[in-house]
Amino acid sequence: LPLTFENVNAFLRDGMLEINWTTATERENDHFEIEVSKDGKTWSKAGGNIKTKATDLSVTAGYSYEQTISLTGTTVMGLSLFLLSISMMFRKNKWLGLAVVLMGASTMLYSCTKANSDLSAGPQKIYVRVKQVDKNGAVSYSKVVTAVTK
Repeated sequence: LPLTFENVNAFLRDGMLEINWTTATERENDHFEIEVSKDGKTWSKAGGNIKTKATDLSVTAGYSYEQTISLTGTTVMGLSLFLLSISMMFRKNKWLGLAVVLMGASTMLYSCTKANSDLSAGPQKIYVRVKQVDKNGAVSYSKVVTAVTK
């Protein structure tokens, strides 16, 4: 096996999802991805890719990893910058450009807030798993854990 997971833990604290995991072995590993689910069946990627700490493709040593992901709408800032760049197309008609930016930003803010509140609200469970991707694109998954509130 190219990778063996040892421990996977997930914690909720102050609107943040903290994931810690260790590997017993890593071989030809490229990166990890964190996936979350409300029901344990439908999964979505949370956060960016986490590069392997193994520097050699044939390393069989284990490593410890840690990732913290916000469950609030932090992606709105990046999307707002995108909208701002779109508004530059409307330089001659600044009011139209401003209207496009405001409508887009408010729509994204609402949708991001709604989607994230589904994960961060209330006593519901958040299921977490770590997806491992090999250099050749093959994937494997850690065991599924439930995020514990701290």
